Amino acid sequence: MFPSRSVARLDPNPRGRNTLSIANFITLTLGSAWRCRSLKAKVRTLDGRFRGAAQTEFSPRHERARWVAAEARHLRDRGWEYERIAQHLTEVGRQSAAPYLQIPCALTFPYEYCISAAAVWKACNPNRKRKPRPFLDKKLEYLRLEDLIFCLGPRIQQGDIRAIGAALKIMRREAQVLGYGSDKRRRPS
Repeated sequence: MFPSRSVARLDPNPRGRNTLSIANFITLTLGSAWRCRSLKAKVRTLDGRFRGAAQTEFSPRHERARWVAAEARHLRDRGWEYERIAQHLTEVGRQSAAPYLQIPCALTFPYEYCISAAAVWKACNPNRKRKPRPFLDKKLEYLRLEDLIFCLGPRIQQGDIRAIGAALKIMRREAQVLGYGSDKRRRPS
């Protein structure tokens, strides 16, 4: 019924006999999970405080990080490189460039704001531990091609031959991405 004495650590009993304590008995029968509940690391909120029953307020730093992540993902979806995005966000923080997404009214940047390409990568990939999903690459490529056609729209309406040719190439690429067009013609059998 009781575990063997070689497995269990015996605690001295106040009466002077070495017996299996209740804590050791529960640990051996139920496992050590019941003891480790108080030793687990507490979960922190996004602004670094411990999570609890009280309602958390977002700090200005947290709001700035959310906006920077949204701007970085927007630019990354448009095909920008991480270094270029970092340079752009640094210039926006120093108020020497205009942002692509609207900055909230209360959002301010510290003096001499700077962000690295690695931080931009982390902001663009919040779910880094997930396995990549190939359909997202197709979706991003399709959205980029749609943006290109949208930019060519005014020149196409004016009748520019080169713009029309470029739009046809883009539409052919869209068909390949979506799996509609095939390069090989089928012969009837």
